[in-house]
Amino acid sequence: ALAGAGGAELDWYLTRSQIQCQLGRYAEAAAGLQRGFELTGSAVLEVESIDAMIDAAQYEAALIKVEAALAETRWQGSWLVRRARIRLGKGEVAAGQQDLAGAIVEMNRRLNPAHPESGLLSERGFAYALLGDVGLAKRDLASAKRSGAEPVSLRRLELTLASQR
Repeated sequence: ALAGAGGAELDWYLTRSQIQCQLGRYAEAAAGLQRGFELTGSAVLEVESIDAMIDAAQYEAALIKVEAALAETRWQGSWLVRRARIRLGKGEVAAGQQDLAGAIVEMNRRLNPAHPESGLLSERGFAYALLGDVGLAKRDLASAKRSGAEPVSLRRLELTLASQR
């Protein structure tokens, strides 16, 4: 019924998952987003389902999807951050930090200082936050907000910074 779903259907899946995540129900969010992806084919829902899987500590299942994306995509920064989150969650700190450093290098190459893209700033800030560099993470958060970032795109960065206080 939702095949070829438009924006309203996708928004419903995303809104529901955001509420579930705020309630700590990450596994439910991941399952709902995955179901939405299966019904709609939306890449946005697929990516959000992977993020929710990581939040739910479903590391092995998420890693399979992340590794597949890394093998196929040209821009790997966001996928390296996801793999780093998995590795850090599994206690593989050195490997996670290596992925984060690689993600930051790539994002630095992609960022246009004159017109920075808010999503890229947010993602780089998240990588800095995961590395414990609160100053650079806060700088990117402020820049992302000035660049018009949607509040939902800043959620993980803000939560990570809040946990480091």
